[in-house]
Amino acid sequence: MNAYTTLREANHYLDSFINYEKSLPVSPDASFRLERVRELLSLFDHPEKKLKFIHVAGTKGKGSTCAFAAHILRAAGYSVGLYTSPHIHHVRERIRILRPSDKKSSLLFFEDCIPEDELCSLVERMQPFLERMRETEEYGRLTYFEVLTVLALCYFEQQKADIVVLETGLGGRLDATNVVDPLVCGITSIGLEHTQQLGETLSAIAQEKAAIIKNRNNPVVVIAPQEPEAYEVIQKQCQQEQVQAYFVGRDISFQKNNRKIDGQSFVVKSRQSSYHCRTSLLGDHQMINAATAIGLVEGLQERGINVSAQVVEEGIAQTFWPGRFEVVREEPGVVLDCAHTVAACQRVAETVESIFPGKKVKLILGLLDDKDKQGICQVFGEIASHVACAKVDNPRACDFRLEEIQLFFPGIECCLMDTVRGAVDYVLKAAHPEDVVLVTGSVYLVAEARELLLNTRYQ
Repeated sequence: MNAYTTLREANHYLDSFINYEKSLPVSPDASFRLERVRELLSLFDHPEKKLKFIHVAGTKGKGSTCAFAAHILRAAGYSVGLYTSPHIHHVRERIRILRPSDKKSSLLFFEDCIPEDELCSLVERMQPFLERMRETEEYGRLTYFEVLTVLALCYFEQQKADIVVLETGLGGRLDATNVVDPLVCGITSIGLEHTQQLGETLSAIAQEKAAIIKNRNNPVVVIAPQEPEAYEVIQKQCQQEQVQAYFVGRDISFQKNNRKIDGQSFVVKSRQSSYHCRTSLLGDHQMINAATAIGLVEGLQERGINVSAQVVEEGIAQTFWPGRFEVVREEPGVVLDCAHTVAACQRVAETVESIFPGKKVKLILGLLDDKDKQGICQVFGEIASHVACAKVDNPRACDFRLEEIQLFFPGIECCLMDTVRGAVDYVLKAAHPEDVVLVTGSVYLVAEARELLLNTRYQ
């Protein structure tokens, strides 16, 4: 057995497992098996059975929703495990414990990630069992995400988290996180994504994601606004499982008060209370995410986890979630946003026009190859005055051609850059103080640009 004394060694071992974030499979059924995850959990005495969960699936906004919920619960005095993906800068960001005694974040990086020594220790502890499963392959080959999910659950149980907020990775039905029986679950906005793996239609994708709704703990389900096709599937799943469902927009409403570059204020009204909220996270979609999170937390009240309106408002205000319409510079304004579906990009474009009306937008775009690049480019073509496309550092990176982006952005000045650094340097030099630089697309693009723009690296 190896002793992992450095984070690099632990990461190297984790990277030896199949990582579909770098190379997607052809279909989910051929690659993902919950039996494999359950078997691995059984070798560690089922940590998931000793924890309480909020479980969230969706296409867009599930990470922000999880962050809002976790911060509300921390403000209420609970120790909260938070499992999200992908990470912006480092894998440790995915596994966090938010404790009531924690200091306020620096607003550069998360300060409550799993410590390096804890991660190394858990990898070392897990290795013999992982290798045993790798040798037999009775259940098929373990994936990176499956191993990391089990590691996270072991860590949360070890740290005695009062409750865990769990974000799905890909889909829901066969996602590694779907081994838990949540007290509350949420479905955020569903759109077309990973169509080869999840299905070609909204209803097929909704079916995959709604599969986290299961009546084992009589859970409450909170559902963000959906397209009719997805709504119908989710509602049918709720009826079939006989769970109590609350819908944002019907049972939980929200109303915008004001919005500036440093944040927005809004009111959320539920069946239980009214909340006067303020958050640094910008855009109408973040009001929806906050309202969904409030519904999730309210859903825990029947289980003895109670929060006041003041605590909810404190938690919303304290939520920090980098790379989601994050303004990192002014004059020119520089905005970072991980938007890689057409619907998400439409929200970003709308928010840019709302926050920076009348300003010229210089776009830095980088995508993975499985994204709808034509649809995404058409959205940003409506607001961009200049475009720089960069190839992100990932095997699945989209390799744009100049003729292609000129076709996608007719009449707009376009260029191709070999690196993210090159694109950032080029656009910042060309931008006027009154312009807006929008860096968007892949998480990998945003992560590299964020480190460059903040002139710091994740430690």
